[in-house]
Amino acid sequence: PPSPSPCRCCYKQQQQCLQQRSYPLSSTKTTTSTTTPIKALLIRGGSGNPSISLFTSRLSSRLQAFIGRNSFLIGMLLTLVTSYVYPGIFSNSSSLRPNVFISRVGVPLIFLLSSLGLPQSSLLSALRSPLLVPVQLTSLLLIPLLNLALYPLYSCVLPPSLSLGVLLLSG
Repeated sequence: PPSPSPCRCCYKQQQQCLQQRSYPLSSTKTTTSTTTPIKALLIRGGSGNPSISLFTSRLSSRLQAFIGRNSFLIGMLLTLVTSYVYPGIFSNSSSLRPNVFISRVGVPLIFLLSSLGLPQSSLLSALRSPLLVPVQLTSLLLIPLLNLALYPLYSCVLPPSLSLGVLLLSG
């Protein structure tokens, strides 16, 4: 028999169509045994109404796409709900030690995941920018060297802890 194709008709016509046909038990072409329309409905896993199965498949694909696009936001919301329901888990005295975990793992992980989400074309166009080299040289070389040269001047005026903080932040 020809392979069953989904009917694009109303429910009664679908039932008539199922009563006229018999469907094979498996999807392989070598099987010759057939089933009744009720067993075919059970094998296909539905009520026989193609609009319902089409709706659920579209809904699940939309839901998967939504979760894929917003997985970071959903994770943040789940973390907030969990911390509201179980506040002791995320306290600094718990065995999870979130103060250490967030500073050593959480922040770098956030930067990594957000950078992986960037489109490759925008990264390549940023690398081709003529401003890339001057900005990097200024922020990574010129400002730390200038701050190191000026350290003796502002260390006389500022308190020692503040002048050391300024020196460390520039490098």
